[in-house]
Amino acid sequence: MFHKKIIPISLSLMILLAGCGTPAPVAEPAPAPAVQETDPGDNTDDPAEADAIPELLPADAGSSASGTGGGSAGEELPDVPLKDLYADQFRMGVAVQAIDNFNDPTAEIGNPDKEALIRQEFNSMTFGNEWKPAYNFDPDSPTLYKTNPAAEELLTWAKENGIPVRGHTLVWHSQCPAWFFEGADRDLLLKRMRDHIGTVVSRFRGKIGGWDV
Repeated sequence: MFHKKIIPISLSLMILLAGCGTPAPVAEPAPAPAVQETDPGDNTDDPAEADAIPELLPADAGSSASGTGGGSAGEELPDVPLKDLYADQFRMGVAVQAIDNFNDPTAEIGNPDKEALIRQEFNSMTFGNEWKPAYNFDPDSPTLYKTNPAAEELLTWAKENGIPVRGHTLVWHSQCPAWFFEGADRDLLLKRMRDHIGTVVSRFRGKIGGWDV
């Protein structure tokens, strides 16, 4: 009786195992989609996306243009300074350095050609490094401040040329002397920053338009 029950179970198991060994049919790969040739000069995939790109030039820039080149066929670029082209939207800024500060001949102030370009194109100026902490900290001063002659030179040049200045910067992630952090806990670091920042902002109050903190 026991053997009669085992036989059908064994046969069923053998059939099942035999079926497991049969490889499944492999589907044929789908043919690759045809590549549609496009005009190499057309970089816009969707006209709707092209309409969504904001227009950077003022609407009347083309009508008042007197320059040439750069635009699409038959279209002239505006021959006006950048500061005038965007005058209704924002100031056009430039970051500069003085050649005297780092003895860098590639710097702007001190180079007549670059100075002329700045006067022509820009109406806001930022000092690249001259106001960063490393060049304006004095550990022996009660206010921790010392005057950087290069920063004074840039400020004088900007005033003589009628270009507003944005101060850069009161606190910086680098270019800060190591002694500033030595033996200092949180409260002392905050005091040192307040002393330095308060002195710098007070010294140049009314001479610049704002600060990068």
